[in-house]
Amino acid sequence: MYDIIIAGAGPAGLSAAIYSARAGFKTAVYESFAPGGQVAQTSVIENYPGFISTGGYELSQSMLKQAEGCGADIIYAKVGSVKRGDGAFIAETSNGAESARAVIFALGARRRMLDIDGELRLTGRGVSYCAVCDGSFFKGKTVAVIGGGNSALEDAAYLAAICKKVYVVHRRMEFRASKREIERLGGFDNIEKLLGYVCVSIGGDKSVESLTLRRAEASGSLTDELTLPLGGVFVAVGTIPVAECVPAQVRRAADGSVICGDDRMTDVPGLFACGDMRHGSIKQIVCAAADGASAAIAAAQWLRGQTI
Repeated sequence: MYDIIIAGAGPAGLSAAIYSARAGFKTAVYESFAPGGQVAQTSVIENYPGFISTGGYELSQSMLKQAEGCGADIIYAKVGSVKRGDGAFIAETSNGAESARAVIFALGARRRMLDIDGELRLTGRGVSYCAVCDGSFFKGKTVAVIGGGNSALEDAAYLAAICKKVYVVHRRMEFRASKREIERLGGFDNIEKLLGYVCVSIGGDKSVESLTLRRAEASGSLTDELTLPLGGVFVAVGTIPVAECVPAQVRRAADGSVICGDDRMTDVPGLFACGDMRHGSIKQIVCAAADGASAAIAAAQWLRGQTI
């Protein structure tokens, strides 16, 4: 039996592992895919303290090695559910059942879909949710990035160095990204901004061939349909908290994120949540790492006062 099981090996989960293992607690981190989560899919990171500029994969690997060096076990398996057992929590995983005195959920979030015609059918055939992962397949092609936040503009800048042309489509008349990211777009001659447009459909038979847009007027009506011939669509319109394995009795917000106290404990004693899946969290790497540390410190304090 472990003292603490951590579900998820993104910045929050690995930070929690570092703190819990260093505190002397037997710690296991379960990860179903690859360490780092969305961070590992980010090409360049320029706002993580201590690094003027670093790659997401490199930063993720450093976090992983540090957690392992502190004594945390990294187990590549998916946590399907967590329930209260006899004197402990039982995590049912794809690698079998494991018990722990406390559980920290750090599962992050997954990309949100547009939910338009052609998107699901052409996912993996020109529709992508990760520019860093799939950008090389679109070398020399014309593509579109959908979204107006930092992730969308970062994707556009990354793709501009590979692709013939990049459209950046956003439903509002102003981007939500930071001033730095907006200014960065001005350095690319092959990026065209399409503000005030909503996506209607993605066309193509065996692969993406076009993207149809409509102009969003201030009144809310949709006019001026526009079809762009292109070979790829990269969707970056936000995320959805990953919380399917969290017990049903744990309170959630309307968006599915987990509600916690300031100590990151849920309303089920011994269950904690941190990072992008926690309600009210700030979606930044440094904030997720700090959140994980807070959850681990709180879990350690709680465990020291328990007899379970």
